[in-house]
Amino acid sequence: MPKGIQCNTVRPFPRAAASPKDRGPRILFDPSVVIASMKAELLYLLLTALLTGVLWIPVVIGYVASRGALTPAGYKKAPDTPLPDWVNRANRAHQNAVENFAPFAAVVLVAQALAISTPVTQASAAVYFYVRVAHAVIHISGFGRFRARTVLFSVAWIAFIVFAVVVLEHAWISGA
Repeated sequence: MPKGIQCNTVRPFPRAAASPKDRGPRILFDPSVVIASMKAELLYLLLTALLTGVLWIPVVIGYVASRGALTPAGYKKAPDTPLPDWVNRANRAHQNAVENFAPFAAVVLVAQALAISTPVTQASAAVYFYVRVAHAVIHISGFGRFRARTVLFSVAWIAFIVFAVVVLEHAWISGA
């Protein structure tokens, strides 16, 4: 190691030291350690969960921009003033993501429980995630050419089905 360069070993969960000065760098969460040990399918499941979990944000921004902040009366009876089309599309994109998350998560978690991970399941999970991102963008933007939203939804569904079939095949073969 070149002179003057100090190398500290970073542990995901450092041991306790006598004083704070003796501890060295403290990292409670080191993404490179977690991601390096995570199967690709679980990583894409996590990313899909994050995508689904943030798709409500454009909806809320649109509600507040269109109707103002929610008032106490708004909790009793939802405002019925019309919303811009993009807000309605954002709401539908979020609902669609929520509806499609559970089946994808179930298949990924079953594969994980059965220790099934193949190049096909990894590619299917990646395709599913990236196509769901594109689907959300297309859905919210209202881009209607080439039936893009339907095509993207179909590609994600096919990736899900391919993943499920591989899991079923492996489960069938190992159970036979």
